[in-house]
Formats: sequence, C-alpha cells, structure tokens
Amino acid sequence: MGSEDVMLCEEGMMMMMERDGCATPTRGEFRIPAASAPPPPPRKKPSCSGKKRGPPKDGYFQAPDDLELLFAAGKRQACP
Repeated sequence: MGSEDVMLCEEGMMMMMERDGCATPTRGEFRIPAASAPPPPPRKKPSCSGKKRGPPKDGYFQAPDDLELLFAAGKRQACP
C-alpha cells in the first residue's frame, strides 16, 4: 500500500463521516445497564453525649491579676 492509497483511504473515510455525520451507538453492548437496588444509606455515627468529661487534671486556666490592664480604656477628651 503506497502513500497515495493511504491518502485515498483517509479521504474516503472523511467523506463517509461528513456524509453520515456522527451518531450515538445503539447496540446493546453500548447501552448503560439498568440500575439495580440503590445502595443503603450511610450509617449514623454513634453519639457521645452520654459521657461527660471530668475537670482537667492540671486545673482550669488562671488569669493573671493584671489582665484587666490590657482591656482598660483610656480617658477620652472631646474635640475642642
């Protein structure tokens, strides 16, 4: 098969595709299979609301005495 034969074959295929256009395959092997039973819903996670935590072993956070100084607002004067 020479290069001319290959070109003629390709041209013939192109002409056939242009004439016929594109089509969706309709044979049974290309069909989407029918859906079987749907999957079960996801399981719920076990709740842990029945178990309460005890106090921390190192104790709760103790704020330093001078912490209020960080949040103290300075006196403001009105503009003259």
